[in-house]
Amino acid sequence: SALNILCFPEDALDMEGLRQIIQGGADKVAEAGASVLGGHSVNDRELKFGLAVTGIIHPQKVKINRNLKPGDRLLLTKPIGVGILTTALKNEQLGEGDIRSAIDSMLLLNNLPGSLMDTYQVSACTDVTGFGLIGHLWEMANGLDLSVRLHIEQIPFFKEALPFAKNSLQIPGGTLANHQFFSPHIDMSGLDAWYMNLLFDPQTSGGLLISIPDANGDEFVNELKGYPFAVYDIGRVSKGENKIFIE
Repeated sequence: SALNILCFPEDALDMEGLRQIIQGGADKVAEAGASVLGGHSVNDRELKFGLAVTGIIHPQKVKINRNLKPGDRLLLTKPIGVGILTTALKNEQLGEGDIRSAIDSMLLLNNLPGSLMDTYQVSACTDVTGFGLIGHLWEMANGLDLSVRLHIEQIPFFKEALPFAKNSLQIPGGTLANHQFFSPHIDMSGLDAWYMNLLFDPQTSGGLLISIPDANGDEFVNELKGYPFAVYDIGRVSKGENKIFIE
């Protein structure tokens, strides 16, 4: 079940807009197989909407973000760049039509790849959200005496975000905070510095970052051939020096 949490400026937002926000949330909760049981609204200067979710899980079917294993491959289920694109939209540097692919990504639940975790013996999983790809990957790998190697050409980025990233324009504040906190743990020697603007880009409704035994990776990807976005094989896990290498 879920409860709505809605903050909005009551004198600056029309009720039809609020109705659409609440309806959109209810539609996604229903799609996920849950129910909205009510909620709370607060008069605030900025619009905010979210859900407080409660439920029961099977303790043997939980995939944690701390169980990477040497030899695993890393899969990503959605492209990166939502933070840059939504910032550009807010600052009127892009129109809604320019970020249609990012909107479609944010509207897509992660339930389909999530439903395959047990079948393909996934080692670990996390969703890529506010800490960006690198931040959430570091959470998975930190302290396990492992090295992670990412292949930059295999990491999917929304093409509309690339010009902004290359020119360091429309970069969210969260990107700078992520860079400051996580950059000591990565080595990207030889790569253009602008990639940092994407690798640390905070995502809204981002995809899943999955660590899966190498032998099961191809079957997992093939199972999701009809998924709206491709599943991307972006790197490997090995024994090593507690660092992320991007090459």
